[in-house]
Amino acid sequence: MKRFLILFILFSIVSQAQEVKTQKDIMQLPNTDLVKDYNLKTKGTIKPIAVTKATYTDVGFGFVGKKFNYLKKDYSNQILTFKGNKLTSNISMFNNAFGKPNGFHFYYFYDDKDLLKSMTSKSSNAGKLDESEEKNKYSFTSNGMIRETKYTRNGKTTTTLYDYKNNTISYNFANGKTTYHLKDGLITKSVTFNKSANKTYIKSYKYNENGFLEFEDGGTYTNSFLFNGNNLIEKEVTKNYNKHYKYVYDTYGNWIIAYQLSTSDKNYSGNKTKIHLYGTKFSFYVREIKYSNGQVTGGKPQNIQTLKVIY
Repeated sequence: MKRFLILFILFSIVSQAQEVKTQKDIMQLPNTDLVKDYNLKTKGTIKPIAVTKATYTDVGFGFVGKKFNYLKKDYSNQILTFKGNKLTSNISMFNNAFGKPNGFHFYYFYDDKDLLKSMTSKSSNAGKLDESEEKNKYSFTSNGMIRETKYTRNGKTTTTLYDYKNNTISYNFANGKTTYHLKDGLITKSVTFNKSANKTYIKSYKYNENGFLEFEDGGTYTNSFLFNGNNLIEKEVTKNYNKHYKYVYDTYGNWIIAYQLSTSDKNYSGNKTKIHLYGTKFSFYVREIKYSNGQVTGGKPQNIQTLKVIY
């Protein structure tokens, strides 16, 4: 299961690069809340209950007024299913020109206070889910802060205990210790000591007013994010490049198309990464959202073959 979780985290980082990051991402805990974690909008009692997202790799020429084309077999799909405000399943599938679709299924279970108590995962080739399968189990304090996690594999259980002292959260792992420093309930710094390397790694974090990560400094790298009024990232700045995004929304205020416009402040014609004879390469994202009133917005990602660029 841990192998599934690591691969899933890496896959999610690649396929959700333009979406907001939360404190849970920093602690490597699952995002589960429809609004606080996934930034989905609700209107009255109408809420998203299923979100299908596809990530496409575009291979073409991103000029103004032209259409972006993608290699049909080169995409990834993610299906989020919600009940109330809580995520119940996360199915991530990926495909490429060299093989059939594969991926991972994650299922989430909650206690009577709507706090996450366990997560079960399986590969897409593992057959029907058996709830008795090994799980990651979670325990929280009365105020919702993480207390411990349990991970079981092949009959062996590993438990991570989180220690709260003043404004810090710390835990030990096999090769060291990580301590999170908090201010107003949010992590501002993480300090990890690695025994093997005999080295301490420090990262610092800043958030916007809604608790989404807007700056991360890992020493050898920095990431900063400029948000729009919908709490979506319009600009992502690193030491190596700037990424720009533009969104198309449905009537509920949720985005259904996200364009990656460029990696330059001076050129908005697409990523500068060259690949053989096709020109530029970059990704765009399409979502289909089903709401609790039965309405479906957006398009079926698998069926979209070209999109007109909107600047």
